[in-house]
Amino acid sequence: MEVIEIFQHLASVVLIDRRSSVSGDRNLAKASIPLTRTIHGAEVGAGTVTPLVGFYFGAKWCPPCRAFSPVLSEFAKNNASNFSVIYVSVDHSAKDCEEFTKGKSFLSIPYETGIRQVLLEKFGVKMFPTLIVCDTRTGKVVTRWGRLA
Repeated sequence: MEVIEIFQHLASVVLIDRRSSVSGDRNLAKASIPLTRTIHGAEVGAGTVTPLVGFYFGAKWCPPCRAFSPVLSEFAKNNASNFSVIYVSVDHSAKDCEEFTKGKSFLSIPYETGIRQVLLEKFGVKMFPTLIVCDTRTGKVVTRWGRLA
């Protein structure tokens, strides 16, 4: 599956940075970053500067998500130069989304944007948690089963 179209949808989105700094003592929860990346010579927006991006679909109300999120956060933190997580919330409120991602090594699509629903539909996500890993260099999905990798 080509994900360039999805990155094009994300080109104008500003992500919320929920990750802590390298030292861990400065919280960047209020910071935001624009999505920009060049794929096949065109600037289309791709999440982050890392080669691999995991689109993580989850929610605070989901018990398997609550179990998986700390593991994924630790993995993202330990592999920050090669892998970023973009959290796509299916929470019931912006407050739940913020509480769920607080302290985790995730970028987060703002709750108020309609892009969350677009991503759910484009990726065909029906169950949670789901982690879809994409290669930003090629614009292709590496795996739809990132949770099991």
